[in-house]
Amino acid sequence: MGTRFLYDNSIGLCPVNPSMTLDPWPLVLQQRLRHLVDSYTLAGTDPQGKLVFHHRLERLVHEYSRAMVELAIAETLLEGWQEVPLVRGMPFLSQVHGRLRAWQMEGCRPYLTPGQFQSITGLDALLSFSCLLSENPRTAAQPGDYSL
Repeated sequence: MGTRFLYDNSIGLCPVNPSMTLDPWPLVLQQRLRHLVDSYTLAGTDPQGKLVFHHRLERLVHEYSRAMVELAIAETLLEGWQEVPLVRGMPFLSQVHGRLRAWQMEGCRPYLTPGQFQSITGLDALLSFSCLLSENPRTAAQPGDYSL
């Protein structure tokens, strides 16, 4: 078997030691967000802008939770489809952050249904909507909550 690699945003590809025991959940959750951003080219096309975008996105994830960020991205996308061209890059992320702040002040009340979320993102809605079922949305959809 050849060398396996893991992609890290900060350093790119790095080899994985086969004897290491990897918890797949951080990778699965990171890939979900990457899929969503890449599917709609939300980071934009400017290489420097992409770095800033991904750095700020990770800050939002640490501040709110991946589940909340995924929901906010999906709703911002849906509303953004009314504008041509679609807003991308930091302006898009600013809209996402505004939505997250509003939810934090008023309580998380996304209007998307799980089916709509899945249609827009191509992702299983259970992980994202878990933040609505938890009394503490910050701790929703953590590694180990679901079996693979």
